[in-house]
Amino acid sequence: MKCPTCHAVCADSDPRCYSCGTPMRAMRAAAASDGGPASRVPKVLSMLGMCIGMIAGPAVLGSSKSPPKQGVDFKQATHAGIGSAVCGTFGLVMGNLLCGARRPD
Repeated sequence: MKCPTCHAVCADSDPRCYSCGTPMRAMRAAAASDGGPASRVPKVLSMLGMCIGMIAGPAVLGSSKSPPKQGVDFKQATHAGIGSAVCGTFGLVMGNLLCGARRPD
């Protein structure tokens, strides 16, 4: 884990950062707030979009006439990238709308 103040590497068992003296409680609270559902939704939908792009991309955008004998099929990689970008952007919007931080009333 890294200290948010001085970016020094600290162990989880340290009571405070030995470089700047920041208590580990503050670091643990900052680390716990980073991994909520709003940050997971875009990642999951982006991976799902990559898989859908690999499968549905050739049917929608056309397939390559002859796949390469060696190396990467760049048209297939482009299909995966387009699917990932579209679904990842959709997931970012939906994650912020559904799971984003709420303002206290």
